[in-house]
Amino acid sequence: MAVMFASMAVPIGMTHTEISADAPVWVDAAGNEYKVASGYINVSGNTAAKTANSRGICVIIGVSGMEALTSMGLSPKQMEEESAE
Repeated sequence: MAVMFASMAVPIGMTHTEISADAPVWVDAAGNEYKVASGYINVSGNTAAKTANSRGICVIIGVSGMEALTSMGLSPKQMEEESAE
């Protein structure tokens, strides 16, 4: 592992040392929730777009946080709740 500019999504119920307890929560189209982090973090991963998976941690290296998280198929939980109203 190395410190790199990256974004990661960790399904609720899983943990990673780079995800804080108060990390923002994003959701996928199925309603699965993920805690997310972006910035210079200690990770290994790839630069290819990868859809978030509720069974494991997803990491994308080298692109902006918003771009990486949306390419994973995620959106901020608050936006999802507002669009449902």
